[in-house]
Amino acid sequence: MLKKLVIIPGAILAALFIFSGCTTEETEILPPENLQYTVTSDGSGLSLTWDAVADADGYRVYVDDDLIYDGTSTSYTVANVGKEIGVSAYKGDLESDRVTIDVAPVTSSLTIYERSSTGQSAMGWNSDGVAVSYSLLDTANFANFHLYLDDFTPGQVVPAEIHFVAPSYNSQGVSFNDIETGFKLALTTSLDSISIADPVGSGYVSPYTQDPLVVNAVYHIWVDTQPYGELNTGDHFAKVKVIAIGTDGSVQLQCVYQKVSMLRWLPTP
Repeated sequence: MLKKLVIIPGAILAALFIFSGCTTEETEILPPENLQYTVTSDGSGLSLTWDAVADADGYRVYVDDDLIYDGTSTSYTVANVGKEIGVSAYKGDLESDRVTIDVAPVTSSLTIYERSSTGQSAMGWNSDGVAVSYSLLDTANFANFHLYLDDFTPGQVVPAEIHFVAPSYNSQGVSFNDIETGFKLALTTSLDSISIADPVGSGYVSPYTQDPLVVNAVYHIWVDTQPYGELNTGDHFAKVKVIAIGTDGSVQLQCVYQKVSMLRWLPTP
């Protein structure tokens, strides 16, 4: 019996080659590298830059998972910073993982004591953004003080006259350090209602609060390092609420602190 020779057209061969799994179609794109930021607009914005990604069609910027930019530039200024900023690259329908910047403020609570009380103490935020209590007599930690309490009545505790005081000021002797913390009373009793600290030059007072502390008062805090009175890379912002004031000179505080220097965004985590 004669066997027939079957000739398969070239187009069909090409199709078989593709469906056999051999393809040059891209399956991923790399994320941007070297994401950098600079604080802008008196502490209210972040200017971003990143390296270009080979073959990328463009880039996307997200704030708290919300897309705020889609374009070809390798820089962008974020006005409403939120808690996390992410940048991705894309090519066609493919999008890379995001590289992110964590700008979420840190919440902590603590109790400190007026300087005439047995627990006399100061407060400072550590590098993790957590409020820490120090003995007012702890000379080894003077540099870490950001504020303390004084009723300006030596030898006795007057709860109705307690003030926040900057550590650059000491009514009874030499200053504790050179940080001139500024205080501004907020027109609210809700810590959550403040998403951004007020800007420099908007009424912060130092070296101590204009009026004594009262329960439920909320304050904008500006940790002002030298040179004083202007925003620089050593400065930080926080918001603080007075939860309770005790007859023993204790003041219970709830604090929200921004770890990124100069940045004023303080949405409650």
